[in-house]
Amino acid sequence: MWERHEALQKEIMTAWRNCDEKHNLHDISMALKTTMHRLRCWSYNNFGSVRKELESLRDQLGTLQQEQNENKRQEILIQ
Repeated sequence: MWERHEALQKEIMTAWRNCDEKHNLHDISMALKTTMHRLRCWSYNNFGSVRKELESLRDQLGTLQQEQNENKRQEILIQ
């Protein structure tokens, strides 16, 4: 989802540049972890918690489906 966001490339470049100098594998590893953390924060700030939103929407869908089934049962009983 956020892979297609227009600001992503700039956000990655900024996060990477803001890390300390990278002279060895340890420095690179730390820079990657820092960049990943900053991207997670950026994602949450821009998109919120997608998992929570999906869970909420699934719950709503389940409720609507139950209501629809109940309405169908009532229609059958009326006929």
